[in-house]
Amino acid sequence: MDCSVNRQRRQLRPVGRRIHGWMRITVMAAEGTSSDKEKKMVLDIYHDEGISLIASHNLTNEWHKHICLQLSLSMHSQALQLDTEDGSIYAHGLIITSNYSHRLHTDNQCCLTLLIDLFHPEAHRLQHLVESAPYKTLNLHQTDRLIPLLTRALADRAPLAIAQIANILASSDECYCKPDNRIYKTTLLLDRLEIKKISSRDVAELVCLSEGRFLHLFKSKVGTNFRRYLLWKRLQDAIKGVASKTSLTDIANRTGFSDSAHFSRTCKEMYGLAPSTIRLACVDDEKKANNDEVSCTLCN
Repeated sequence: MDCSVNRQRRQLRPVGRRIHGWMRITVMAAEGTSSDKEKKMVLDIYHDEGISLIASHNLTNEWHKHICLQLSLSMHSQALQLDTEDGSIYAHGLIITSNYSHRLHTDNQCCLTLLIDLFHPEAHRLQHLVESAPYKTLNLHQTDRLIPLLTRALADRAPLAIAQIANILASSDECYCKPDNRIYKTTLLLDRLEIKKISSRDVAELVCLSEGRFLHLFKSKVGTNFRRYLLWKRLQDAIKGVASKTSLTDIANRTGFSDSAHFSRTCKEMYGLAPSTIRLACVDDEKKANNDEVSCTLCN
């Protein structure tokens, strides 16, 4: 699937074969009047090491917050709408801090959203941009420079250069953060676990700390408690299997959730969407898998 950007109309236009790792998820909205276009919600989700990249069209999710940095860019000249507890923000691009309650509207728009794990090597530079406020708006010049990086990663199946994104957005490449090796070792350990299920006591022993000291240190460095971070990592693993024919209950069990209801609640809390909605969309999309060309209705 090639992905090109028309710089005048700023369109995301995926064409041709599917890229391995991307899920095209199509949900048909309720029928409107005869003059209305048939609306679709489209999500393309790609997971790479330390990141999730989501291309969306006609997306409105529910209130949620996740343990990662979020970068959202409008592919069109119309501003995105971000709802927060303090009101709505309109911008062509946004960086949102971790663990901040929000919901995003991309009605009749194409949007690129990048979720960056807090332990990605370049995440700390972007984190500095939202130290004094929970979000930062971007201007058209910045979004115009960022969009080709994300679309190129899609078209070339190439790793996304987070360092280049940081260079565009950060005023300086100087950073004097001193990462804690014990927390970094913890994240490496969790990434190696097939099922993200381990006690804080066991992890504390592995990094040579008491359980109480480890839990305090983890929350101070990550901004959330160890249990919730572990839940986020389980969800990342579970989302990768939603497009398959495996039942949601099996996916939940295989990734460490107590049951499918627990999986569904967590997905709604951290993504603003239920896994059953994603599942239904994935099945519906298989009917369109053999199309020679696929593009969103707005870009037609």
